[in-house]
Amino acid sequence: MKNLLFGTSLLLALFSANSMAANDFSGSRLGLGLSKTSVSDGYYEYRSEDYDYGDGFKFEYGYDFNQIVGLGVSYETNNDDNFFNGELEGRAIKVGADIGYAFPIQDVFLKPYGKIGFVSYSEDFSIGSDSSEFDDSSIFAGLGVRFQYSHFYTDLSMDFYTLENIDFVQTALTAGYKF
Repeated sequence: MKNLLFGTSLLLALFSANSMAANDFSGSRLGLGLSKTSVSDGYYEYRSEDYDYGDGFKFEYGYDFNQIVGLGVSYETNNDDNFFNGELEGRAIKVGADIGYAFPIQDVFLKPYGKIGFVSYSEDFSIGSDSSEFDDSSIFAGLGVRFQYSHFYTDLSMDFYTLENIDFVQTALTAGYKF
């Protein structure tokens, strides 16, 4: 019961931190960018193999409650036409929260942040006429930094998650508009 009360109090304090944060920072943001995915399989006990899992696009929507807490939804793709002599098409849908602090520096904001959320990943892999599909979901964690000037922003982020003993890293650079 004490943990529930503490957790609820902490969330309320973060979401109502308007006394510490500028009121004009809250609002929606919409962005588009590039994404790169790499994987590392832990199949062998003595070593793991790292693979480039393709490049793609990222589309994101976010809402900043204040200079500290934000929520985000994104859709990322990764495609590789020559992955082990086959074609790979992957898709990730993520829903999560970012927590950091947007430092005001003259006319701009710089927000380093950590994030946590839920990811649903699916992929199609084909070699010639043979094909396979993969779907899984997990919790993800990530790091990022967002630079905002007026209504425009640029975001660089890295997300980490594990699906069936395979470690995924998705790096994205997005640019967008803050409403």
